[in-house]
Amino acid sequence: MATSITERVAPFAKFIFLACIIAAILVIILVIHQKRDNGMRKITRILKKFDNCDDNHFVGQMTTLLIKNNFKAVGVPFAKGTKGVDLTARYKGEKCAFHLVHKDKISNNVTDADVKTVIAPGQATGSTRIIVVTNSYFNQPAKDAAKHAGVELWDRDRMKRLIEYGY
Repeated sequence: MATSITERVAPFAKFIFLACIIAAILVIILVIHQKRDNGMRKITRILKKFDNCDDNHFVGQMTTLLIKNNFKAVGVPFAKGTKGVDLTARYKGEKCAFHLVHKDKISNNVTDADVKTVIAPGQATGSTRIIVVTNSYFNQPAKDAAKHAGVELWDRDRMKRLIEYGY
């Protein structure tokens, strides 16, 4: 008995169909990986801008980053007794005071002296949140001082998340 062309092609059609499905899945995985890789390159490029700028540009770049992350009324405080507070902003109704610590070398950690610098001036601005931000990291005494004083610490890793969300 003769077999029809359909019966002879059917096993190959299943194989070709499965091969196409696998190829499509591989293409999707490749596209997702490429987007993730491009996102990481963008974060790295923006972080290098933070690292390679001077202190004044660091304030400007942080202002932009805060605005892109839905902070409102971002500005430099001019009131008496606010030396040590580089920026103020509002986020979800809370007033925030920021002390920015720009480090030329990432290996230079922020100390407790930088944290203590902002406590009284931050309170003088009437802020409910006092935040120290750096493009580096904090040493243990700085973390201890912040915990004791109720100060938030935003290090390089937090900046990465802000960049990822905002840009």
